[in-house]
Amino acid sequence: MFDDAAFEVAGGLSADNAAGEYYLTDMIELYRRSGRGLHAHRGHDAMRELIGVNTRAELARAEALLRRRTRERWLEAGVTMQAPESTVLDETVVLAPDVVLEPGVLLRGASTVGRGARVGAYAVLDGCTVAPGAIVPPHTVARGRAFEAL
Repeated sequence: MFDDAAFEVAGGLSADNAAGEYYLTDMIELYRRSGRGLHAHRGHDAMRELIGVNTRAELARAEALLRRRTRERWLEAGVTMQAPESTVLDETVVLAPDVVLEPGVLLRGASTVGRGARVGAYAVLDGCTVAPGAIVPPHTVARGRAFEAL
C-alpha cells in the first residue's frame, strides 16, 4: 500500500535491469531515499491465499480468488445464489439481504439490488438499480436501468 506520493516516487523507477522490467519492490528503496516514512505490515490471510501476479495465468487465478471471496461475503450477508460458481459480482456491487441470484448472473459497476429482489438466470446488469422485491427477467442485458417492483 502506498500513500498519495506514490506516483511522484514511482517516477524514479527504472527498467535498467536484465529483464528490462519495472519492479514494484524498488519502491521501498525509493521511499527510503526520499526520506518518507516506511511501515511494514504483515498480511493476514487465514486461507493462505496471498498470491503474486506475473503472468496472465496467475492474473486469472487472482481474479478467481477475488470473485470467490466476493461471493462468499454476500452469501454470508444473506444473499442466495442458486449457482455461486457461475455468479460474477464486481466489488462495487451492493446487495441487500434476501436477494436471489439465479445461475449465470453478472452484476457490474455500481449496480444495487434491493431486499427480496430476484435477478433471473444469465442476466447482465451494469450500473443498474433493482428495487426491493423487483424481478429481473432471465437473459436481461441492461446498463444504467432501474427495475421497479410490480
